[in-house]
Amino acid sequence: MDFPQAISQLRVEAENLDPVRRTLVNEQITVLESLRSYHTTLFSNNLITAIDRTVFEKNNTNQYKELTRNLADYAFGYYKILQARYKVLADQNRGQAEILLVDSARIFISNIKVIFSGSLNAIFNIVFDLFINDREWINSLISYFRSSYKKKIAENEFFEFLDNMFRQVYRYNYLMDHTILYSSMADANKEKLLKWKRKKMPNKSSRIVFIFFLLLIALLLWVGFIFIFYVFPATLMLWSIAGGVFYFYFNQIRPYINSGFDIQDYEYFLYEIIDKSYASND
Repeated sequence: MDFPQAISQLRVEAENLDPVRRTLVNEQITVLESLRSYHTTLFSNNLITAIDRTVFEKNNTNQYKELTRNLADYAFGYYKILQARYKVLADQNRGQAEILLVDSARIFISNIKVIFSGSLNAIFNIVFDLFINDREWINSLISYFRSSYKKKIAENEFFEFLDNMFRQVYRYNYLMDHTILYSSMADANKEKLLKWKRKKMPNKSSRIVFIFFLLLIALLLWVGFIFIFYVFPATLMLWSIAGGVFYFYFNQIRPYINSGFDIQDYEYFLYEIIDKSYASND
């Protein structure tokens, strides 16, 4: 049995699972297929879908503990893939990237296996052997990263994934029950994540500057209104300048407005994930 046949058999078996587990399994099978086909794409939307399914099952206590753990492992495995790509391009560390890719494959395979019965052990042994003992996929994947991605893109997508994931689990903090994986990921990347965020987010002083620009715009509009009775072209010029100032600075401040966080708030946000872990049993 080759890899496509093994994957096809797993998808057939997955049809017998309940909808929530079926979704988690199929998404992780898709990641494995992506790795073996020597490329990978962002699965942030898939992760959000998985979170949604898990949140939906919160009141089903028989499944919830297992699902939250499976979800955390899924996020952790995908985190390792993006971290490997980041290591190849940003840190130029191929050795570490190879270890991360093997770890990610092992996590996904184990995460899928735990949902199925022992009758599928033979299939999982084949899949495991193809990923752990056959390293051709790693060489091809690293070559793909180097030829298809730029350093800045890999770096941004890595931290964007972390940022989105932490926001989701923070919103539904009970997803951190029974696992410290989210806490570990936040702790390992806190400094670099803050540095990445600083580049994207104006600090608190921007609010003062923003108020100054609003006052300047109001002054220009007011003076323009006075001139409208005397020199209409001067009014148009002043109002045009006011509009230009507003357009320019609004585009500078918009990331701050949209984010709802300043950098200090964001640091507290990360510390909450790291220190609390939300590992209590609600």
